[in-house]
Amino acid sequence: MREVADCNKNLECVVTHRKYLDGGWGWVVVAAGFVFGIIRFGTERSFPVFYLSIMQEYGINFAQVSQLIGAFFIFFGVSGKKLRTCCFNRVNKHVFCFTGAVAPALIKHLGCRRCMIVFGVIVSVSCFTASLPGPYWKLILCYGAIPGVCFGVQMIVVFAAVNDYFERKQHLALQLVFLGASAGSFIANPFCEILIQSYAWRGALMIISGIFLHAVAVGATMRPVQLSDQICDENDTTSVGKVNLSSIYLLYGAESLFLYRKLHSKETCSTIMNRAVLYFDLRLFCEPAFYLSNLYILCHCVGLYSSLSFLVPYAVKELDISSSKASMLPSFEAIGETASKLMCGFFFNKIPRRKQKPVVCLIFVVAAALYALLPALKSYEYLICVCVAIGLTVGGIDGLYSVFYMQDFGKEVYPSLFGYTNVVAYFSCTVASIFIGHIVDITGDVSNAFYFGSASYGMSCVALFFLHKLKTKTITITALDST
Repeated sequence: MREVADCNKNLECVVTHRKYLDGGWGWVVVAAGFVFGIIRFGTERSFPVFYLSIMQEYGINFAQVSQLIGAFFIFFGVSGKKLRTCCFNRVNKHVFCFTGAVAPALIKHLGCRRCMIVFGVIVSVSCFTASLPGPYWKLILCYGAIPGVCFGVQMIVVFAAVNDYFERKQHLALQLVFLGASAGSFIANPFCEILIQSYAWRGALMIISGIFLHAVAVGATMRPVQLSDQICDENDTTSVGKVNLSSIYLLYGAESLFLYRKLHSKETCSTIMNRAVLYFDLRLFCEPAFYLSNLYILCHCVGLYSSLSFLVPYAVKELDISSSKASMLPSFEAIGETASKLMCGFFFNKIPRRKQKPVVCLIFVVAAALYALLPALKSYEYLICVCVAIGLTVGGIDGLYSVFYMQDFGKEVYPSLFGYTNVVAYFSCTVASIFIGHIVDITGDVSNAFYFGSASYGMSCVALFFLHKLKTKTITITALDST
């Protein structure tokens, strides 16, 4: 139960209550989100398993086949920017406002449950269409771009639904949802390889289209949260659209109420530009720390997603390892990721804050060394060990950079910051995947992808080190000014 009395010089708002379940049906929503995480991240990690079969059928090279995962990344990044709740509506309606490019018009009218179901049907039909004979551009559209858009919006819907059901246990609930990413990475590659060997790659896509349809069942669990103990004046409205301020807080919290007032305050938002700066947090683009944060994250994503996507083709073409054994390598990396996420969740907070970024810099150095070591390994057993080690080192980074965002920029701008980083990171993965494929085609050596990943993690280390120095200097200056 949460209680707040909102007061203002000009506007009166009575005490309102919202009941956070922190359990009950919320755990069903978490379990559904875990299942969707398996589907979404399993799809992302399984692209390389299809590379050689697609290259053989269409007669294309690595640069061209990399466009498939590139299309997925860029459309996922654009459509799936972090949810920012800035809604103002009546109590019995659910209207969402997103910073993404696709979500606003759709989710505003559909809501969480319907949106999840509709996009589940769309992505399933699209994947089935991709399995049918046709030109290569149809495959990129139906198995790259459209799934990227659908999964981008659906992932945000999952986060929104989980946040609605939890407050005190919100961190635990979200971590359980994120474990679906590791489970999907572990299951997807060997499973897709079995499907390809049994039914060819087009038959595998037909079966996967049925798996995508499980998003409909996930959406069916997202029933609206029951509100209770409403103590507010239903006639309490403002001159702008007669919006109930108590309802804004009741559904979306104090930050949304603050944003609403800012957006409709003649004193602070007299121009469209001022509104845009406030709503989109454009002041972030004036901070050097913003660019350093984006740089180390995008280099991490390029190393983990773009470079490592060539692991299966490398094992098959360069080391003559069977495709079934090669498809297990990303699964071993996922085992390391799972262990890394659990260790970071339990132990990272015990590290003093001033030492957290240097520790992550050291992790990036180790990751760069492991990537550089991969081409020198000719044994399948050694490859397994290095894949597990890579997962152990960088598997928990996704959760850590959220912590650093909160420390460096504050909670108020976190949604916008996360959204901008998503777009930049996934666009960079798109460009990097195609660029690495082009390098591999020119040199004829797939191992160059791992040297590129090593360089990416080296750049991540440098960017994070300078961010640490910049923030340390800022804190020191602030402390001196206060004294």
